[in-house]
Amino acid sequence: MNKEKLDLIHQKRYLNDDWREVTSSFENTNNLQFFLNDKDFSQGRIVAKCFTNRSSKSRWYYQFKTYENFERKVRETIEDNNSSLKIKEEYKKERLKPHSLKVGDILCCSWGYDQTNVDFYIVTQLVGKNSVKIAQVQNITEENGYDDLTRPSNNIISGEMLYRVNGRNNSITLNSYSWARPFDGKPMYQTSPYNGH
Repeated sequence: MNKEKLDLIHQKRYLNDDWREVTSSFENTNNLQFFLNDKDFSQGRIVAKCFTNRSSKSRWYYQFKTYENFERKVRETIEDNNSSLKIKEEYKKERLKPHSLKVGDILCCSWGYDQTNVDFYIVTQLVGKNSVKIAQVQNITEENGYDDLTRPSNNIISGEMLYRVNGRNNSITLNSYSWARPFDGKPMYQTSPYNGH
């Protein structure tokens, strides 16, 4: 990273010339950066900040009684961070595995805040190892009091949409509040239109 970009990041982090990066004093820091305040250090105070990558907000900003306490906190942070990175990497590998969906498979999506809505989708095309095209199909609903039972029909009611499939469980994130997963063939409950649907 060039000096101008680094200076800009440091300005957002409120790191003036009193702050010295000490990341290289530790091993396996990965995406972490550690800074000590030399002005405070010269006055017997251990004041330090930790940042992740190019973030402007500190992960922590503490004063320590001793330098050993600072080193202990750094080691704990590195260990926790590396453990988290490992879990994320393993999840990513699982998520990016090729899916096992086939053309004609039905996916279901149950969503809603104060009511339950159910949508069904059919896989219309496989796109590479990780994506599919789907289209929404019409529901067949049977009234069942407060909650109706619904299942998919063969009638497509939308255009095709392209989505990446999570290879870990063959699910698709449709938007910020709903995702579709393989339909097990059992009718699903949804809120009756007379009760808020």
